[in-house]
Amino acid sequence: MNDNATSIFGSTGWWDAKGEHALLHVINPVRVAYIRQCVGDIEGKRVADIGCGGGILAEQLVQGGAQVTAIDPQPEVIEAARNHAQDKSLPIDYRVCDSNELAAQEPTAFDLVVCMEMLEHVSNPAAEITAMAKLLRPGGSLVVATINRTAIAYAQIIVVLERWLEAMPRNAHNYEQFRTPTEVSSWCASARLRVADVCGANWSFFGKTFLLSRTTMPVNYFLHAVAEDE
Repeated sequence: MNDNATSIFGSTGWWDAKGEHALLHVINPVRVAYIRQCVGDIEGKRVADIGCGGGILAEQLVQGGAQVTAIDPQPEVIEAARNHAQDKSLPIDYRVCDSNELAAQEPTAFDLVVCMEMLEHVSNPAAEITAMAKLLRPGGSLVVATINRTAIAYAQIIVVLERWLEAMPRNAHNYEQFRTPTEVSSWCASARLRVADVCGANWSFFGKTFLLSRTTMPVNYFLHAVAEDE
């Protein structure tokens, strides 16, 4: 994760469901539902959570029976995540490292790699995809969530949610770093990952929730790719 993301997403407030990370709590059930839709039962699967932040997704996955290794380059963030998991007696393997370091430590060790809301905060997303591909066993799955580079995404994320509603930290996002499905798919292909599915996750202002969409992805979307057999 780049320095910009580090400075914006600090070590506190991750578990305040009404705080600056509130939308992560809202989208988390949708994340888990999409992961299960892609890979089925996660019980017993080895999962790497890349850019785990405070552990909001990691905890949900381990509660579903997965064996989770969750990483973030910020020591203070991992400390906050680890403390929360310990308070709930959840066995999550938290590590202070980046995806390249984990790939060097445990190549082809994971059934599933998840990377949620991180690609839009890194300077070299293609390299991130390549590193995550190295973590997967043949046939393993990568599931990412990120933000599409569209006018609607700019209006909703930056103008409305950041500046108007202040529902997330101001300047948390840079429109130029929003990633299109075509771009992410091309990076996956270069990393020998076959894209199996792309699905929108659109914010409903009326329902105050996220809804999966098969026909449109103007803002948030998920992408599922599978590691090719050698």
